[in-house]
Amino acid sequence: MLSKVKQLTLVIEGDVQYVGFRNYIENLAHKYDLAGFVYNDYNERNVKFVCEGEISKIERISEEISRYPGVKKISFSEKILLPKPVGRVIGGVEKDIFDRLDLGVDRLGSIDSKLGSVDEHLTSMEGYMKSVDVRLDSVSTRLSSIDGTLKENTGLLRDIKDILKIIAEK
Repeated sequence: MLSKVKQLTLVIEGDVQYVGFRNYIENLAHKYDLAGFVYNDYNERNVKFVCEGEISKIERISEEISRYPGVKKISFSEKILLPKPVGRVIGGVEKDIFDRLDLGVDRLGSIDSKLGSVDEHLTSMEGYMKSVDVRLDSVSTRLSSIDGTLKENTGLLRDIKDILKIIAEK
């Protein structure tokens, strides 16, 4: 009779590194009461989940993992695939921290270059806005001139109207 408890390694491929994926698997493993550990395989650019538990639970966790955004493929290995180089399970934490810091520095560099581009646009807009201010001042001066002319013409029109009344009365 086959044992209902199995030891397997799930090899998960896709965009699964540096996105909180290992934490997701650890939470699922607790949910399904599985034993094991999960690690990034930096050489193969995938995540490996070495686990032990009931086959039905391993199947259910693999179904949930397959729905995670970025997962492209899950394969199973009867071999227990261990991380290289040999070390304590938490030994890879330092590398993980430095890799994440490098990723953060890259993202900050990208943000900085985008902000530089925005700053250049704002500087060019500043010159444009000064040009608009000059034009608005010119328009305002012209409108004042037109207003003065209209006031003068209003008096002239009133005089013409009075003259036309006098002529109409005679």
